[in-house]
Amino acid sequence: MQPSARVYCNRISLVLDILPLLSIIILPPFRPVSLHLYTKDEKESMLKVVNVMIDYNLNYVQERTQDGVYVYNLEPNIEELVVFDNQNKRRALSYSNKQLISREIELEKLRRCETAKAGDPAKPKMTDRSEKREKQTKDGENQLPNHLQKLQVKKVDVSKTVSVFLLIFVLYSL
Repeated sequence: MQPSARVYCNRISLVLDILPLLSIIILPPFRPVSLHLYTKDEKESMLKVVNVMIDYNLNYVQERTQDGVYVYNLEPNIEELVVFDNQNKRRALSYSNKQLISREIELEKLRRCETAKAGDPAKPKMTDRSEKREKQTKDGENQLPNHLQKLQVKKVDVSKTVSVFLLIFVLYSL
């Protein structure tokens, strides 16, 4: 869990109070359509669900059943802890909605990482070239692979080159 969510719960209150309600919160009534067709309220609801699932480290993971059908399952499966009666089926999200939520969770995690990285004043942003320069060892030997190393100009002895060209010219003219 995120530290901001973990601070206010212990194991007993998590199992008895939070998880049963959390299993209801993460199942809002979404229409099985593309995200850009959602209304403003539905988008806000989606954002709330995504934030809650990130805070409690929940995600939908795609798995393949024995029949060869792909399904999205909640990971970790909190339904095992809170649902005692298998006959009383709860409302479930469609495959497309679970896929959409899973995608939005991953995108939001990436956004949070980027903002955390950009907002961290202790570590200045580095360009690719400055990162490559830092990879040099103490001896000054570059640890980059050959194809990534910068080529250096090589001095050529002009007198030998001219003599080789003259020799080739003479051989072809004969």
